[in-house]
Amino acid sequence: MSSAKVMILGNVGQAPVCKDVNGQKALNFSVATSERYTNKAGEKVENTHWHNCSAWGKTAEFIERYFAKGAGIFVVGDLVNRKYTNKDGHEVTATEVKVAEVDFVGGAKPVQSSPSTPPTGNTPPPPAGKDDDLPF
Repeated sequence: MSSAKVMILGNVGQAPVCKDVNGQKALNFSVATSERYTNKAGEKVENTHWHNCSAWGKTAEFIERYFAKGAGIFVVGDLVNRKYTNKDGHEVTATEVKVAEVDFVGGAKPVQSSPSTPPTGNTPPPPAGKDDDLPF
């Protein structure tokens, strides 16, 4: 059985922080998406939905480096359900997005600036301005 592929366009919920799991970088973070509409009474309504995401390896490092809390993010991945027993002894089913690809929404602003360390994974777009080499 194949898993469901999902695409999420939203904002990072909290500052992502990598952990080392068995020698590999791992990252759990959330993405907020919003729906806005006007209800039958004419009132504007906004609902925010939270999506739990996980990333591994270079993708995890890339997200930690370039995405701060509130940053626009586009995530592509597989929808995964997992079961575990919580501290109260209840079985819980959690749904998360196992991130396969990630991209910027809006301007890229590195969280960590280290000119001697090249970014891993994708590279942010160059800043637009008068110094670019484009002929137009």
